[in-house]
Amino acid sequence: MTMLTEQAHMLTWVIYFAGVALGLVVLGHLLQRVRRPFVRVLCRALYLGVLLAPVSTDPERLFFTPAIMQASLSAMAGRFEPMQQALISIGGVTLLALLLAITYYLKVFYNKKSA
Repeated sequence: MTMLTEQAHMLTWVIYFAGVALGLVVLGHLLQRVRRPFVRVLCRALYLGVLLAPVSTDPERLFFTPAIMQASLSAMAGRFEPMQQALISIGGVTLLALLLAITYYLKVFYNKKSA
């Protein structure tokens, strides 16, 4: 198994972030017709929470990988401990994203109604 150099590791994250950003633009375009802002905010939070959850692959060098990739590859390889760690990371980050999205929604949209 070959390990990535630090530059290659950073490049893979830059490419991954670019893909997530492009997907967020596409998701925004798909959600334009949804009338409820709360649904749009929650969909974006779920998308970002699932795709941006990290999991450690090398604690000594602080290398991380997207947890969705780790969970998928571990499931295909039949390695359930790394898959379980990745799913816990996905659950935690998604829960945090949902809490932040709900807080954002309440702050922005209820402040507009009270003004």
